[in-house]
Amino acid sequence: MLLGLPIGIFLVSQTTQLQPQAAITEVVPELGAGINLEAKLSLDSGGGIIPVDVYVKSPNDSANLVNAQIRFDPALINVEKISTDSGELGIQPVFTKWIESSFDNNKGAISIIGGLPGPGAKTGSPNDDQIYLGTLFLKSKAVGTGVLQVSQASQILRNSDNVNIFKSGNDLVLNLTSPVVEPLPSPSNRRAEAEDDLPLIVITSPITGANYSYFNQVGIVWSSFNTDIISQINLYVNGELFGPIAQNLEAAIGRLDWQPKNSLALHYIQPANTFEIEIIGVSKDGKVAKVLSGPFGLLGSETVSGNPPSEETFMQNQLTVTDVSRALTHYLSLPLKDASLDLNKDGAINELDLFLIRQNLLVRGMIK
Repeated sequence: MLLGLPIGIFLVSQTTQLQPQAAITEVVPELGAGINLEAKLSLDSGGGIIPVDVYVKSPNDSANLVNAQIRFDPALINVEKISTDSGELGIQPVFTKWIESSFDNNKGAISIIGGLPGPGAKTGSPNDDQIYLGTLFLKSKAVGTGVLQVSQASQILRNSDNVNIFKSGNDLVLNLTSPVVEPLPSPSNRRAEAEDDLPLIVITSPITGANYSYFNQVGIVWSSFNTDIISQINLYVNGELFGPIAQNLEAAIGRLDWQPKNSLALHYIQPANTFEIEIIGVSKDGKVAKVLSGPFGLLGSETVSGNPPSEETFMQNQLTVTDVSRALTHYLSLPLKDASLDLNKDGAINELDLFLIRQNLLVRGMIK
């Protein structure tokens, strides 16, 4: 009898050699690249939450991308969230350059995609070393035996040639004895605001994926609706707020000519850095709208190279997750050996190209 386990579960781990196993037995894992699921059972796992860590092993080859596809019975298990954030978990992920996580509680599907630039990462001996990818937070929906299964569709892509070297994954069996009863949401009397009363702002410049000169003015252009004042225009560097570059402008002006060298020290102008503009607007009755531009680059030269693809060209690129691995292999590598994934044609594969690849996969439904 197991004592002290949250919501009355106990666990069995079983290795899957690319085919589901009928019996719940321990199988010695194949000595190759694999994805492992491990439940974190502790007395502080309150609230009926079952945390499950996802790990990667690649003892023979350096990998630069992991695509973990996990299946479960949606009648028994509910995914509350997926976390890949080191600040929340106290674990520093290795695959931080490209991360995508999603789940579907109706279909019983989980997806975690993590990447890092070349030369990638390789684990130690097959029995004692693994790389953390993320944590699943689950809840029991009913009494029964719920299985988390690493799907055959999973990938571990080798950095050198972007070949899938995934060999095996384990089934994690959860024997659920105490389903969590979710309270019904309390009725709300709050009146929904009419959409045509809300302020709206659309940024048309800077252009997503484009490069601009650090030494020349960059036109920040927007159009607005039901917006009286632009209370603040903020600059973001690598997704983090850097600070305001303008305040208290009339929304109808629709343009600010920004001089980057007046806001940024020269050491911020690096190929790996991206920049974004946030515009915050306020309507006459105090409603607030916020909008963030797509990422753009700043180059330390008077002239700039490259242009983001047109919408037609962009949609013609039938990219896959394997192309993410290819881009990571050649990330910031000069001279550029594979220009097919230099989507903005600036002579390098960098953060702007990774963003454009991700957008292509999102628009085409390859990832969520």
